Amino acid sequence: MPSRSKSGYDTFLDDFTKFIYVICPACHRQAIVDTSLVASGQVRLTCAHCGLNKETNASYSSWGTQLDPYFGLPLWLTARCGANQLWAYNYEHLRFLREHIAAQLRERNGVTRRNQSLGSRLPNWMLTKKHRESVLKAIIRLEKV
Repeated sequence: MPSRSKSGYDTFLDDFTKFIYVICPACHRQAIVDTSLVASGQVRLTCAHCGLNKETNASYSSWGTQLDPYFGLPLWLTARCGANQLWAYNYEHLRFLREHIAAQLRERNGVTRRNQSLGSRLPNWMLTKKHRESVLKAIIRLEKV
């Protein structure tokens, strides 16, 4: 595990939104929201397990919740972490969280006032030393899902 995190303040939540893993509304297994068509105004939901295939307009309702911002479906990668809920859009997002949270030193590298970056927007309960071990255990559990 790295002892330093240098990318947390140059990374944004939308860097992890090309593919969002959700719970399929039909079979309750993992489905994928593919946002690669956003430029054409569409977003696609696909489930490899039951064959569900659905498109919607590329407008989103909200970012940064336990629901995908396009279909409003629950995210696949969620876990209770004490009294809080840990979530990630995909495994790349989960890897970022693991590396950033595990780091003993989180450097801004001269980036000032980058308040919209993912590193600056993570909740305090995730970043405090007293919760580090339980958060990392929850992330490791999710990486195996």
